Amino acid sequence: IEIFEIQKMDKGVRPLSEAVREGIEATRWPGRCQIIPGEPPILLDGAQNAESARALKSAAGELFPGRKIVLVMGASTEKDLEGMARVWGPWADRIILAQAKNPRAEPVSRLKEIFSRFHPLAERSGSVWEALQRAVEEAGPGGLVVVSGSLFVVAETLQTRGLAAAEHEEHRPQQSRQQGDQQPAEQGERNRLLRGHADAAQKQDGSSFPDA
Repeated sequence: IEIFEIQKMDKGVRPLSEAVREGIEATRWPGRCQIIPGEPPILLDGAQNAESARALKSAAGELFPGRKIVLVMGASTEKDLEGMARVWGPWADRIILAQAKNPRAEPVSRLKEIFSRFHPLAERSGSVWEALQRAVEEAGPGGLVVVSGSLFVVAETLQTRGLAAAEHEEHRPQQSRQQGDQQPAEQGERNRLLRGHADAAQKQDGSSFPDA
């Protein structure tokens, strides 16, 4: 995103060069289209506006086609709640709303007010941990748990699973990597989503790194 800012100051916004795209593809970005393998798998992404919500929805459909979608969603204050709700409400089979342990977290009552307009059965939970447990149970084998709306919610999810964001890929056994989310097609799709986030930021005037 800093590259986009430099381009704006220099010669204006231009299409990403091949070198920049290759750099993005090689980037490991914990909490951005990150997969915790298992049944059900858990897909984590810090999407927090309509544009990134659509990118996540598209990637989930291509990575895990035909699966039941259980969304765990939490957000920080002053984020695009309605934009996300418009995208995810009709898409998710079930939505469980959660509030991260952060002073900037949006109360679940407010999330419920917005998301109920687009998904009448959206429900509240007492914590991210509780929401995740319910989501895993509801999705079951063959389903998919999606955790999004805030990087704070994503971080708490990683903590509840006993994972550190930076350690998740580095310390998994080689066999697990081959059988889990390190398949080439899935890695490529995650990188495509990263480019989607970057392209979305490029479209926004005065864009900067999202603050979760």
